Amino acid sequence: PLSRRLPATPYVVAYHIIERNLYEKISKQIVEKKPAIIIVDSNVKKFIQLDLILSKEYFKVNSFSSLAVYKRRLI
Repeated sequence: PLSRRLPATPYVVAYHIIERNLYEKISKQIVEKKPAIIIVDSNVKKFIQLDLILSKEYFKVNSFSSLAVYKRRLI
C-alpha cells in the first residue's frame, strides 16, 4: 500500500506459489507485467523460471540479510 502500486501477480509471497504449484502462471505474469523491482528471499525455494527471468531481465541492486533486491533492466 505504501508504494501505491499494484503487485505484478496476485501472490506477493512465495508460499502461495509453492503450495499451489503456480510457477508457470506466475512466471508468465511477471514477464507480461514487467515489475520494476523483485525481492527474493534466499531462505525460500526459488523456481527455475524465476531464475531465468532474473538473469535475463533484472540485476541485483542490493541485498541484506536473506533478501536480494532486483531491478528491471532498461531494454
